[in-house]
Amino acid sequence: MASDLISVSRSDSSLLVHLNGTLGMAEVATLDAQLARVADEKPPFVVVDLSGVEMIASAGMGSLIAFRREVAKTGGAVVLAGATPQVGESLRRAFLNKLFKMCATVPEALAAAASRGTTAKQG
Repeated sequence: MASDLISVSRSDSSLLVHLNGTLGMAEVATLDAQLARVADEKPPFVVVDLSGVEMIASAGMGSLIAFRREVAKTGGAVVLAGATPQVGESLRRAFLNKLFKMCATVPEALAAAASRGTTAKQG
């Protein structure tokens, strides 16, 4: 199990999920299990920091979509932040920028959470 694939920290009313490495088919089972534990906390707002992600395959994108769906079931929102140019382009080509709000930086995403409170909407 890749224990360094994901780490979670808290910032006021938000959860900050840091993803690292490659998010492909080999990592999906671990990623899904760890994201499910985060979703079980029923967070009102989650910022997913993609700055440490080197590559994301469609399997990794599917994990993010499933995570968003689980968080939304309890009224929460998920924002993606800090994607490298390569990862950001992959997300845009898959039209995930239509499903997720995407911020250039984690501080920008956390500021959005603070300004919106727990009523953050996904964009």
